Amino acid sequence: MRDLAPGAYGILEPVGGETIPVEEIDFVLVPGYGFDRAGNRLGKGAGYYDKFMSQPGFRATRCAVTFAAQLLDETPHDDRDIPVQILVTEDETLRFP
Repeated sequence: MRDLAPGAYGILEPVGGETIPVEEIDFVLVPGYGFDRAGNRLGKGAGYYDKFMSQPGFRATRCAVTFAAQLLDETPHDDRDIPVQILVTEDETLRFP
């Protein structure tokens, strides 16, 4: 097991190791507080995942897992927000273009 050390916000992160180029990542599990039926999401508002997913060469499938109660009719979003392509709840799996 790798050694871990507190990183940003005190979250434990691996120490050392190799960095994987963004072009080689196939799948990203995207967090959120809520999602709408177009794949838009409510995050913490800092845009970390959106910045990561808008990098040149990023091609990974964007997926989120959430409870059906967190599925909203609409969420606020703008052009900088990157929606997920797949949204899985305990009731259904939604796919977006």
